[in-house]
Amino acid sequence: MRFLGPKSTLAAFRWDLIYLFASLNAEEENLEIKSLAPLVLDLFHHLQTERAAFEEAENMLVVAFALRSRRDRKVDAKTLAIGGVARATDKAVYGRLFPTANPTQVTKMALDRQLQENKRIAKELGDLPVDHPLRAPYAVGLDEDIAALEKADEKVDEAEVSLALARSKVRQTKLHIDKQRLDVHAKLLQLLGDKKAADSFFRPSATAPGAADTDEEAAPKDGAEA
Repeated sequence: MRFLGPKSTLAAFRWDLIYLFASLNAEEENLEIKSLAPLVLDLFHHLQTERAAFEEAENMLVVAFALRSRRDRKVDAKTLAIGGVARATDKAVYGRLFPTANPTQVTKMALDRQLQENKRIAKELGDLPVDHPLRAPYAVGLDEDIAALEKADEKVDEAEVSLALARSKVRQTKLHIDKQRLDVHAKLLQLLGDKKAADSFFRPSATAPGAADTDEEAAPKDGAEA
């Protein structure tokens, strides 16, 4: 039998467990061997559960990235709009809002640094006179957009942690399944007294089912139907 190891894909473990279950379950003459099949089926179901949880964690991270990107684009668009209006109507205020980096440069900063600048710009807007043409249309809206972006960024952090935990659980599941496979092999050796016979219950191929170079089944003889 092959030791799969934690670097093997989930698919490889799935194929192996299905093959092992079917091999054991097909044993009609030795019921002690057949009785090992339910254990392997339980491992298969456990693997499917962990795989579903892992894929869901991946999905949630993708969703979090997408949401953060949309929130970031909204803040960037407002930053550029503020800069355009300020540059055209009030050079002094423009200098206060963008003293060291222009609006485009602010939007290209790393997110943590960008949020610092976004908050400072929002504070500068809030300190303008109530009747200033930039304060009413942008100050409150920018604050809300920044808060939404920060929340979306937090969701990315949470999703990344969840995915890391799911990845760790998958690794532990793989190690557990490999141990159980070894235990099944040991029981088969005990029952059969023949390593080759015990090995025959395990999937011999590492390739995907139906792949051209699979060695699961012998090649058809000349004239035989493929």
